[in-house]
Amino acid sequence: IESAAARLSCKLRVTSTSRTPYIDLPERWETLFEGLAKKFRWTLRSSRKRMEGAGRLTHRVFTAASEVDQFLNTVFAIERESWKEQSGTSITLSEIQQTFYRGFAEGAAHRGWLRGHVLLLDDAPAAYI
Repeated sequence: IESAAARLSCKLRVTSTSRTPYIDLPERWETLFEGLAKKFRWTLRSSRKRMEGAGRLTHRVFTAASEVDQFLNTVFAIERESWKEQSGTSITLSEIQQTFYRGFAEGAAHRGWLRGHVLLLDDAPAAYI
């Protein structure tokens, strides 16, 4: 960015920096899990056991263009039931965000890139990514 600003004779002021939200994932879940801090691994195991004690825990992955509506409807249902709705940051409160997510998911699905993960507790949506 700095070189582009200099080329265009634009002033640039950096007010903050952040790390990329992406992580490189290994081929196997076990490899990733083993690389996590011991306390975090314990927290994940404990949370999973607690959820499994509350009901049947299942994981679903949406990849096809024909699944985009079902995936997004699930995402929006989770958003509406989360703290985000009350705080005003839920996707469901912004038509612009919903349109963005729909276009992004449809485009990703048509290119074979979509990987929408949903965690279900007794067939009710609990979490997504």
